[in-house]
Amino acid sequence: MGNNPLMVNVAAASPTDVASGRTLFLIDDDKQLTATIQETFQYAGWEVLLCWNGLDAILQLGQPLALNLVVVNMLLPGVSGFQIVQQLRSRHRPDLPIIMISDLGSAAHHDYALSLGISAFLKKPIAIHELRLLAEELVPKSA
Repeated sequence: MGNNPLMVNVAAASPTDVASGRTLFLIDDDKQLTATIQETFQYAGWEVLLCWNGLDAILQLGQPLALNLVVVNMLLPGVSGFQIVQQLRSRHRPDLPIIMISDLGSAAHHDYALSLGISAFLKKPIAIHELRLLAEELVPKSA
């Protein structure tokens, strides 16, 4: 992370973070959406790592990261969400939960994302509470 302005390690806003120990890697170029997701997840006790473009996400994935969940936009500057999912599957735990989000929600995109091993696909605009409930289901507090 260091001086990279596109990767932000955000301190938890809730004391439950220490107890939950859950980390979300959020990759999306929509800064308003990422701010809302970040706030929601921090309040629920998650640590949130942010990345706003695909190339920086790929670079960060080369580092040792203790991730519990990834939320990635399908369309990103630099590298697509599909490519990021492929990197995650080849370099990290094959069972790491991944939620893909996108403005485009064609059946072909959805099917391709599922074939790469994502856990869920949500079409934008997403309901933040729905995303958080899905995250809680995929990564229970004991994780």
